[in-house]
Amino acid sequence: MSEFDLKPKRGEIWRVILEPTQGAEIQKDNRPALVLSRGGEGTRGVSLCVPITNYKPERDEVRHWRIALNNTKESGLDKISVADASQTRALDISRFISKDGKAHPAEVEASAAALARLVGYDRRPPGAEKTEAK
Repeated sequence: MSEFDLKPKRGEIWRVILEPTQGAEIQKDNRPALVLSRGGEGTRGVSLCVPITNYKPERDEVRHWRIALNNTKESGLDKISVADASQTRALDISRFISKDGKAHPAEVEASAAALARLVGYDRRPPGAEKTEAK
């Protein structure tokens, strides 16, 4: 499959190449990643992706940026895993190897919301004031 045939879509899980990495970035030459980009919006062959890693309940249940992904036939994951929004990267299409599956829509939305919280994104429209309880 050539890079021109690859069209990752939001919610799909792809095997991607993350190397080279530095410091605390998720290590491993290739691993699954959840595509968050909606595509077709001037991305020029780059997709915003959340790397997927091992699930460890004692660690992941207290970290709001790590979203559990179920190992279903549709997802293609072989075990319960997590999408680590703190490791989100924009990846060139040349880093995509193969499509593994598709995440549940609620998992995709939770991953996008986790990324939004990490960057301090507030969903209220600009200029909208917080309402205080009286």
